[in-house]
Amino acid sequence: MGTEKIKKGKSSKRSQRKKINFDENSLAFFRQLQKIADRENHLEAFLEAATRIIGQNLGYDRVAVFLFDAKSSELVYLKGWAKAAIDLPSGYRQGIDSGLIGRAARVVKPVVVNDVSKNRDYLKCHEVEIKSEAAFPITFRSQLLGVLDLQDAKKNAFSKGEVNFLNFLTRFLGSALAERRKEEELTSQLEKTRVILDGIRDGYYEVDLKGNFTFINEALARAWGRKREELLGKNYRNFLESESIDRVFKIFNQVYSTGKARGGIEIQVRDIKGTIHTVELSVALKRDASGAPIGFYGIVHDITERVRIENELRAANARFSSLLEALPDVIYFKDLEGRNLIINRAMEEMTGLKREEILGKTDSEIFPPDLAAQCLESDQKVLAEKKIFRFFEKTVNPDGQSRYFETIKAPVFDRAGNITGIVGISRDITEKTLAEEKIKESERNFRSLFENSTLGLYRTTPDGRILLANPTIVRMLGYESFEELSSRNLERDGFEPSYPRKMFIEKVEKEGEVRGVEAAWKRKDGTIIYVRESARAIRDENGRTLYYEGTVEDITEKKLAELALAEQKELFQTVLDSAEDLIFVLDRDYKILLFNKAAERVFSWSLEELKGKKFNEIYPAEGWPEAKNRFDRVLKGEVVKEDVEINFRGRNFVLSVTEVPLRNEKGEVYAVCGIARDVTRRVELERELESSLREKEVLLREIHHRVKNNMQVISSLLNLQAHYVNNPEFTSIIKECQNRIRSMALVHEHLYQSKNLASINFADYLGKLIIHLYNVHQIKQEKVELEIETDDLFLEIGVAIPLGLLASEIISNSFKHAFPGERKGKVRVRLKEISPSHYQLEISDNGVGLPPEVDPVDSKSFGLQLISLLSDQIGGKIEVDRTAGTRFVVSFEYRGSSLNHNS
Repeated sequence: MGTEKIKKGKSSKRSQRKKINFDENSLAFFRQLQKIADRENHLEAFLEAATRIIGQNLGYDRVAVFLFDAKSSELVYLKGWAKAAIDLPSGYRQGIDSGLIGRAARVVKPVVVNDVSKNRDYLKCHEVEIKSEAAFPITFRSQLLGVLDLQDAKKNAFSKGEVNFLNFLTRFLGSALAERRKEEELTSQLEKTRVILDGIRDGYYEVDLKGNFTFINEALARAWGRKREELLGKNYRNFLESESIDRVFKIFNQVYSTGKARGGIEIQVRDIKGTIHTVELSVALKRDASGAPIGFYGIVHDITERVRIENELRAANARFSSLLEALPDVIYFKDLEGRNLIINRAMEEMTGLKREEILGKTDSEIFPPDLAAQCLESDQKVLAEKKIFRFFEKTVNPDGQSRYFETIKAPVFDRAGNITGIVGISRDITEKTLAEEKIKESERNFRSLFENSTLGLYRTTPDGRILLANPTIVRMLGYESFEELSSRNLERDGFEPSYPRKMFIEKVEKEGEVRGVEAAWKRKDGTIIYVRESARAIRDENGRTLYYEGTVEDITEKKLAELALAEQKELFQTVLDSAEDLIFVLDRDYKILLFNKAAERVFSWSLEELKGKKFNEIYPAEGWPEAKNRFDRVLKGEVVKEDVEINFRGRNFVLSVTEVPLRNEKGEVYAVCGIARDVTRRVELERELESSLREKEVLLREIHHRVKNNMQVISSLLNLQAHYVNNPEFTSIIKECQNRIRSMALVHEHLYQSKNLASINFADYLGKLIIHLYNVHQIKQEKVELEIETDDLFLEIGVAIPLGLLASEIISNSFKHAFPGERKGKVRVRLKEISPSHYQLEISDNGVGLPPEVDPVDSKSFGLQLISLLSDQIGGKIEVDRTAGTRFVVSFEYRGSSLNHNS
């Protein structure tokens, strides 16, 4: 802006000062300010230069700019110029309620004082003498931005024209100040945005339309292992994998064409180390102020770890699914409506239905009604009590066979603790249950024989404790119960006054058994009985004696009591309800990938010791070729189920093995999953049980053989005695006793020779008994004709003996009394089942019949009394018909072991 000097008259002492010809010079002045505004981007630099130009061109002593702080209603000193030093500190504040600059801010109008002596409210500055001050509000669109303050050492420094010009000048300053503040705010906002972008965890990028990076935040540079400077200006194609470049290029084209942003784009990027990263990319179109496209920007989210976890999760799910399918137990998950949502292959095998026929169906739609009702009841119990339960279920197949299941059910909860369904594991225990029932039945049979045997049976420990004794031996020794007898210790209170226990133990330990040892035993009351004892030592696999077991026969009685078949107590425990299965996984090189605790216990290897080992390093060498052959078949896709017997560290195992292939997402077999159930104990128990049953059978046959022999000895003694007695009546009595003994011995002979040691075929027995009596009484065939008509009937010893004695008495009476002299006739024997469990024995003759004075029910005849007693013993009813000879009819009820008769 041009300037000129103004000269006063000689009489004037005022110094010359610069004046502005506003018409000629204002345009140049404003152009100078415009150049400063264009050159200086920073607000403070612009104001500093502007105050200097104003002061130098207008010739005032001091020029200052104050900014208005609307929050505090204060004016803040920012920049100024003066001929002398300005003493206002940076950041000086003054409220708008005081001073000339405060008044200009309040009224938003210029305040001009050409003589400050008349207005002491001017802004005082040290080292500067002020005579005039003018304050002009700086506004933009009626908004107060600040105040321009001018001071001069002369009075009347501000003319009306200068005030008008300065007032117009502040409007220019307001516009320029508003623009600078806006630019600074934008610059500040941009810097804040850049700081925020550098602080986020995800990558942020900006590229031009050619794909060259114009901005990259620190997170993206750090993730790719490079410095920001290495990426700026470079094209994105330099860092993407080849298959991702075309995809990104197409996305850029789509965003450019449509203007719509895209997200969720997965691409692969290689960092400086060559590592491939999977990232998720978003793309948006970047525009300039006019809206024209200038590039692209977006977020880069590294999902490498997420992809890795998802891949591992898919692999884990595949392994879990394979394990689930390989398990022999039925596994399922049902929702709250009872619909099956997850099942394994065992469920298909159990139901005979395909997976798609089961999924989404309830139990009532896939199971028989009885089983479905049981399942529904157990489901309701689990849902009601919210606990894990074990259930046992039974159903009957269409073929009539029963099936048994053991099921564990548990509630499934969500994160909020609400039940979402039920998970269940069911195991078919039909074979196990049937085996247990057979064992229980065998034990019941043994207990029946044990309780009813006429021989004393016992089991004692080496230290003298009585473990087992049957009622016979309890009664034999004069005790009331087994509990009372077991309180005695044989080592301390032995029963053998003439046969010390020490001698018994030495003999058994040396020879393994004793047979037929006769000894005198002391009863509880002190009396002596004589017994015949047989015993043996039972040892474990190490040869250590577990206990002694034996039989005791009371030989003090002239006649042995009735014998019942006896068994020993069960020697072995029942196989555990369920055994922990061995589970392992091997890769294609037989390297161990998974080994559970049950397998660790079996193979005696810890998981730490198995790391890095191959299966052939722990598997017995002699069995490896066979195992390798199985694994190779599985690796070809075959499912193998076999029983395998191995010897490991001196111990034999029998394992029921199921081995299935594990497949990856491509369907390729990458490993072998094996599930082995240790059935060693079961196999051993089966073998031992078979051996034990054979031993029991031998023992029982020996008992029956001895009883028969003893009865024959008694019969022989009676026969010898008859030779020395010269009394026909006594001889007849002896022969009758011999017949009675023979009828009992014949029962034991049948049992000894029979395959079934619990009962005899009474029809065969009755035929042999009649032939014996026919021969004993020397009956001629032409004199007495025999007619025998019997049904097959198998009777226990407790029924066969009294019924045989009864038949012997009646038939003997017919042979002796029915046909006196030369009289001929017929004896008829008939045994029939008249209704279920009801039988009738009929013995008749067409002889002279019973004398009228003889009452068959209340007779003094020993034979008839015996017939009545024997009939009562079996709970029978006897009838006698004398209309045509004599006919005895004995009716009785028999239901196997549950015979309905009086003891």
